[in-house]
Amino acid sequence: MLAEEHPEELLVAILFILEYSKKFNISIDSILDRFQAQIEKYPHEQTEYSKNITVSLNRYFNVCIDCALYYFNQGNYEKARDYAVKGLNSPVGINNGKEVFKRLAPLYEHFPDLFIQDRKE
Repeated sequence: MLAEEHPEELLVAILFILEYSKKFNISIDSILDRFQAQIEKYPHEQTEYSKNITVSLNRYFNVCIDCALYYFNQGNYEKARDYAVKGLNSPVGINNGKEVFKRLAPLYEHFPDLFIQDRKE
């Protein structure tokens, strides 16, 4: 399988699949579920196969944000929130607040409390 043979290209492939899904309005839940574990461990293992750590972390950030938007559009708000938080917590997300906010604006507008965890009343 391509992902096992070329793990450095997994996020590039996921980004293309997300773009295809957006363009043709198709569900890719099964694909994202299949590679969820690899996506989640990617930033921790990227030094193993990355010549450019910054590029790898940017890809991870973009996958997280695009997955958040994908799941938001699919109505899966829990997964949308989870991916958004992963993107926000990535080094790229932390350092690019304006970009993150612009890309995630639809989620903030419709669900302002979506990103508040364990809020105590």
